[in-house]
Amino acid sequence: MEQPPGFQIEGHSMVCRLLKSLYGLNQVPNIWNKTLHAKLLVMGLARLDSDYGFYALKKDGEVTLLLTVYVDDLLLMGPSKLCEEVAASLQETFELTTMGACSAWRFS
Repeated sequence: MEQPPGFQIEGHSMVCRLLKSLYGLNQVPNIWNKTLHAKLLVMGLARLDSDYGFYALKKDGEVTLLLTVYVDDLLLMGPSKLCEEVAASLQETFELTTMGACSAWRFS
């Protein structure tokens, strides 16, 4: 990133080193995915080998919750209370907008 006006030193070609990613950079989607993936792993969800956009939460060997990721949209599928707990945990790290219960969902 080039230095903003007023921070430049005459005769020197300096740049700024970013500590966080800026919105709009090419690397942002990859950084977002890695950050979300790490958070979901900490929460106990496992990414499915068959589709990297799906995560499952298992309890006693049974899948109790599914989470699907599409870009920056998430869909939780499972018991309401568990979905609310997972959403609350994600809210601790990310700014979320909850859209409420999904009335219909289908594969195309």
